Amino acid sequence: MVGSGVVALPWTFQESGFVLGLIICIVGLVVSYRTCILMIRCAGNDKEYFDTLFKYWGKWAYYLGFISTLLIMIAAVTSYFINLSAMFYYIVLAILEWTHAISEDFKPVTSADFSVFSQAYITLIILAMELFITAKKDLSIFIRLMTYGSAFIIALVVFIIGFGFYGLGTTTYEFLPTSEPVPCLTSTDPH
Repeated sequence: MVGSGVVALPWTFQESGFVLGLIICIVGLVVSYRTCILMIRCAGNDKEYFDTLFKYWGKWAYYLGFISTLLIMIAAVTSYFINLSAMFYYIVLAILEWTHAISEDFKPVTSADFSVFSQAYITLIILAMELFITAKKDLSIFIRLMTYGSAFIIALVVFIIGFGFYGLGTTTYEFLPTSEPVPCLTSTDPH
């Protein structure tokens, strides 16, 4: 299962660097795999995760699991929406700059300022598009589109790794020597 954290992978690699980002991803993979194995062993033949919660901890755990799942889904949808709005805003700015519809010195506005072209407009446009698309009664097209999800995730990972190697090969690092050695602080007081 792929969560909303996938859209944060490029930012994670940018902030942590290629090697540390790769190590963090591998550690996350191992922890997730081990957790899934433990949950499968614990569930046995239960059809749903909530049945396992009810079997071991009772009715309160069943409801708590259900409510926490709903909250996680709301958080994931919110995260997707925020990231989609932010990314789409810069894509629209790039297209507008490329077509010379805006000047090159235009400063992006990410606050809710409706007096200029800001991210708030893009957020409303995306909200209207999502409401229009999901108003259909037959949403089976989305199930067919989701079958291609793993191919897109693989393409995203290959893109991140490829750009990481490209960055390692094209970036020149300059190490500057310190002008003076840093003195060590030593204490002469025996107490």
